[in-house]
Amino acid sequence: MGRGLLRGLWPLHIVLWTRIASTIPPHVQKSVNNDMIVTDNNGAVKFPQLCKFCDVRFSTCDNQKSCMSNCSITSICEKPQEVCVAV
Repeated sequence: MGRGLLRGLWPLHIVLWTRIASTIPPHVQKSVNNDMIVTDNNGAVKFPQLCKFCDVRFSTCDNQKSCMSNCSITSICEKPQEVCVAV
């Protein structure tokens, strides 16, 4: 009974499969998004610039020479050509 049932359903399976497959467009356009994460030739992910900033936090910087920042907030620039700065 099992083999006979499978043999009888096989044509129905083929018809349904071809009907479903025929509804899929032949060439679905890939969406283009230049802001997505980019990979190099080896497949490694290239991250945009990473910066640390303090937002509104107390600083001991007195605007003389250079100041060291000990900030814990990090941000990744939206575009690879952007540079993060903290003022």
